[in-house]
Amino acid sequence: KQNASSGIQDPVNVQYFKTSDGYRVSVELPASAMAQVRLMDLSGRVAEDKTIRMADGINEFELTAFSGIYLLQMQIGGKNIIRKLAF
Repeated sequence: KQNASSGIQDPVNVQYFKTSDGYRVSVELPASAMAQVRLMDLSGRVAEDKTIRMADGINEFELTAFSGIYLLQMQIGGKNIIRKLAF
């Protein structure tokens, strides 16, 4: 399903990997867009909140989080995308 105004499709491919000091998140987009990225724990506490300019293709960014289950909320090109991440 594609949002005609932004070119952003859902589902967006999101992967994450452990690094030495946190986690690297990889997001694949079909078009460039500004993204508001928010990482929250299950109680709703915001662990990270940042704005990232993403290009078309694969984009990577770092998140710092303790072990646990989080919700990754991304607002990209007018779409609200939420993924559950278990670190």
